[in-house]
Amino acid sequence: MSADKKKASAKARKGALKLREAAPAYSEPEEQEKPIRKNLRLYQSRIDEARRVLGTSTETETIETALDLVVFRHELVEGVEVMRGTQLDDVFGEDN
Repeated sequence: MSADKKKASAKARKGALKLREAAPAYSEPEEQEKPIRKNLRLYQSRIDEARRVLGTSTETETIETALDLVVFRHELVEGVEVMRGTQLDDVFGEDN
């Protein structure tokens, strides 16, 4: 790996760490909703890897964060589909 790629990778990791520190690891559900116990058969290695990648401290937090990311991805895809073909104006005058 080149020195530039290593620097970019380190910078990305630092950015991810700052993001995790700045925001809660997962969003809280609505106030009236209470968590329910689930019995799931999951591969421990996948939970461990997701926990490492997400930087979460518990398995529950890991699964909740992963579920939040699935919902967020869906919202992003929907937003991109809505914006597809839309003309965007450069309000800052940076486009040349």
